[in-house]
Amino acid sequence: MKLPRGFHAKNDSPATRWQMFAVVKAQAPRFDMTFLCKANAYPSVQARGEMYLYQMAWYLHFKEVARQVAGPRDRLFAIVSSFGTKARATAARKAMAEVCAQVHRQIVLCVWDGPTSWGLQVADYGLWAAQRVLEGKRCSWYEPCVKATQRSFFTPWGRSQ
Repeated sequence: MKLPRGFHAKNDSPATRWQMFAVVKAQAPRFDMTFLCKANAYPSVQARGEMYLYQMAWYLHFKEVARQVAGPRDRLFAIVSSFGTKARATAARKAMAEVCAQVHRQIVLCVWDGPTSWGLQVADYGLWAAQRVLEGKRCSWYEPCVKATQRSFFTPWGRSQ
């Protein structure tokens, strides 16, 4: 098996997905998920562009989850995946840093390449499975491997029609 760029649920073969989800199920990580339905965003929010939508999703996610997993004096490490062009990556880092500053916890932002972090790959798999369910698609891995340890599933802007 060749995986030069790591695992990525969307691109992996069904055989690789079976193996990955078996490991995810065995490790039983905590899943907290926030999905924003872009089509349901106010026009003024949509007009601000994709990175603003990402920033809003990150803020809504972190303001709740950070309080659940860390106390006011704890240090929380937020490991997020790098993506896109250098300009897009810089914009994402800035947006995420602003979110970290708004959440009342001491958050250390770490931006890593997805293939370098098992946790990012597990998150990718969990999000992929959850998004399939949100889109009304079948995903036999969601219930036993993701939902079983899911602590939150937040859709503040509803779901697509």
